[in-house]
Amino acid sequence: MSYHKKIEEQIEARFSPVSRTTVLDFQQINQAMDRARVMRAQQAGVIARAVVKAARGLFAGLLERARQRQAMAHLNGMDDHLLRDIGLTRGEINAAVLRGKADDARIRQESQLVSVDVALVERSLKHAA
Repeated sequence: MSYHKKIEEQIEARFSPVSRTTVLDFQQINQAMDRARVMRAQQAGVIARAVVKAARGLFAGLLERARQRQAMAHLNGMDDHLLRDIGLTRGEINAAVLRGKADDARIRQESQLVSVDVALVERSLKHAA
């Protein structure tokens, strides 16, 4: 016999029809409370995940800013000849570090073009020889 059947039999044996209705209402209330607890736990999980995601984003931003400050300090420590060798002036350091990703893509593209030009020159020299 199932657990619920046993409970129902005990209710029928101990309570009058009016009292049984009240007990059954309490059972419905308890079921509703259980569903509410489950929903509250689910919402707490959603909130916790959102908090963790926000904290990760904040931490990543702080790490990126620290990396940028470190790069700026390193570049500012170089002499003007070294900066010129890498294509920067002292006034361009902050901008180069802060928008470095876009510049990296441009530099990579330019270096690919230069390597293609070198390859073309080498081929033309081989054919000419």
